[in-house]
Amino acid sequence: MRASALALAAAMALSVPGMAHAWSLSADIWTGASRQDATSLKSGLSLAQGDVLQGSFNATGLTAILKVGLLEAGLLWEGGLDFRSTQSGVVGPLLGVGLEPLDWLRVEGLAEIGGHQLSNIGGGSGLSISGDTSAWLPYVGLRPGVSLRLPVGPVKMILGAWAFARWDLQSKQATVNITSQAGTTVNTYQLGGSTVGLVGRVGVEF
Repeated sequence: MRASALALAAAMALSVPGMAHAWSLSADIWTGASRQDATSLKSGLSLAQGDVLQGSFNATGLTAILKVGLLEAGLLWEGGLDFRSTQSGVVGPLLGVGLEPLDWLRVEGLAEIGGHQLSNIGGGSGLSISGDTSAWLPYVGLRPGVSLRLPVGPVKMILGAWAFARWDLQSKQATVNITSQAGTTVNTYQLGGSTVGLVGRVGVEF
């Protein structure tokens, strides 16, 4: 009787959407746009026009996710493609759920928690910077996603999109010396804020 009850429970679990495959491992690369409000200039506008981290920026990253039943857990790395000015990147774990209403469709809702790095703060073409040019901030975020899972031989190809929203958990001040042909200016930045983005993704699931 006990064995029959266990078998029945397993069959019921596998009949729930998203439980058809007991486990899988996937990796994808993604790129798109993000909008950040992570720094604000508090003084010295004369030499820093346009080097404040506000606006649309290219973003690229990698995710690796282990799915067991409905549960998903993984790792995230993100960097920027525009290396001419202030850079933003994140790294941290992911945790959430993934549903499969159809064999070829997955809908995910993940939580992010990790570190948000700002580097080359105040930098730009033709500028020499010194001082507090790099900082790490803890953050939390949400990452919903949708993807097609298309069989290709023994694996599945992933085609889809991620959206994300993040909030830094603390703020810091950064004092940066910016030198150009016009001279040197000391600027003060308030670091910390929010980020939203939308990216396309491609990968493989084992």
